[in-house]
Amino acid sequence: RSVPTILGRLCITVLTLLILGSPTGNSAKESDFIDFGVQIECPGARGAGFYLSEKLVVTAKHVVEDCRFPLLTNSQGRSTSTTSILQSQSKDLAYLTVQESIANPVQLADPPAIGSVVYTVGSPIEGLLLSKGTLANVFSNLTEDWLVLDIPADHGSSGGPVFSEEGLLGL
Repeated sequence: RSVPTILGRLCITVLTLLILGSPTGNSAKESDFIDFGVQIECPGARGAGFYLSEKLVVTAKHVVEDCRFPLLTNSQGRSTSTTSILQSQSKDLAYLTVQESIANPVQLADPPAIGSVVYTVGSPIEGLLLSKGTLANVFSNLTEDWLVLDIPADHGSSGGPVFSEEGLLGL
């Protein structure tokens, strides 16, 4: 699609694997959220991701599925290379092992109340972009939980983290 900006409702998969982790403690400031994201670049593709641990980055599988060694860049312009990629067989998830940590790992949080402020970090431009919106709904199907967000999104936003004031909600 060549839609410049998709405004309106956007469904975001909640990482079921991550929801099983421990809840967060501290709230972050809005300006801090962009520092948790990383831009992921491949020949012909760009998206975003975030550090789950010191050398493990999570992103959307479709961002990296045709790329061997994506380049990751943080909000200050510091870069690192991918050493391996593990792609989910059934979900749009990829786990990248990287040479070094260039961003802090995310803090996990439970979904906030409907109507709460949420943030996404994406890479629809050169560099990272923080977007702000609201949580419109939360629903579950047989295997996954879903967040419905009212937030701007565009190509390059895939794989980026979704935050509440308390921490990571999903991607």
